[in-house]
Amino acid sequence: MSVVVAARDEAEGIAACIVALRAQDYPNLEVVVVDDHSSDETATTAEGAAEGDARFVLTRNDADPGKKYALMRGIEASSGDILAFTDADCRPGPRWVSGLVALFRDDTVFVAGYSPFHPRIGLFQGVLALETASTAVIASGLIGLGLPTMCAARNMAYRRTAYEESGGLAPIAHIASGDDTLMLQRLSKLGNVAYATSPDAHVPTAPPATFRHWFRQKTRHLSTVGRYAPSQLLAAIVIRSMDLLVLVGVPAFLLGLVGPAILWALLVKVAADFLGLLVGLKPLRERGLLRFLPALEAVYSPLLLLFVLAGFTRRVQWK
Repeated sequence: MSVVVAARDEAEGIAACIVALRAQDYPNLEVVVVDDHSSDETATTAEGAAEGDARFVLTRNDADPGKKYALMRGIEASSGDILAFTDADCRPGPRWVSGLVALFRDDTVFVAGYSPFHPRIGLFQGVLALETASTAVIASGLIGLGLPTMCAARNMAYRRTAYEESGGLAPIAHIASGDDTLMLQRLSKLGNVAYATSPDAHVPTAPPATFRHWFRQKTRHLSTVGRYAPSQLLAAIVIRSMDLLVLVGVPAFLLGLVGPAILWALLVKVAADFLGLLVGLKPLRERGLLRFLPALEAVYSPLLLLFVLAGFTRRVQWK
């Protein structure tokens, strides 16, 4: 079992990540940390944090800069049959690896997991936390329906044999994002996919500090939608189509173009969102986030359109 962490300019957070990985209770664990052309003290800090622990392999990406190239270097330097991934700014709990590995059956090739935002101070961070949790609910639901579509790069694992059989990351290395969703969709053709809902398998991370940071993150995530397989793309469109009801229906009603029936449709949409999240957030132990649903409903539809348009029109970079 190997964990691969790609890091660029993460001197501030990499030590805490390594401390969390050193605390994993999984036996025979290997951790590969890849410095991807950092301009700060990431490599030195990582070496200090991992000092004396033979389970850690520290290496550098000497190829083109970029997360996928760094991950390819890390996978090349690793030896585990199962490869798990998290980000350098994350703090996995001590049973994270064990929680992912427990879901691998003989025919399982990929396990995705939830990565919640913490802390949740104030309305902004609360809305971000709920949006992330609702995305996890959709991701786990689609996996349960046999349509693996999305996952979080901060918390996932797959078999090395599936990685090699699929051709690895090389075919999508030129794309700035997609080391998570595109790999999930490609590997799902080779076997079953599971979703880890147990809190033991959660990987907490700090929320974006500002709206600008969140905007960049969401734009990067959604920039790969146009590269989804047809069935996954259709699923994503159907799920998000109700957001168009808000985006188009409210202005149309205010302009007198449609009658009050649209308000009933909006009410049904909000009720469906609430009930779906009430059920979906339970296994994630995140029902407390529902208090932020009114705020999220008020702003999400126009923001989603903005994110998608930016993802298709702006140049997206990892760092």
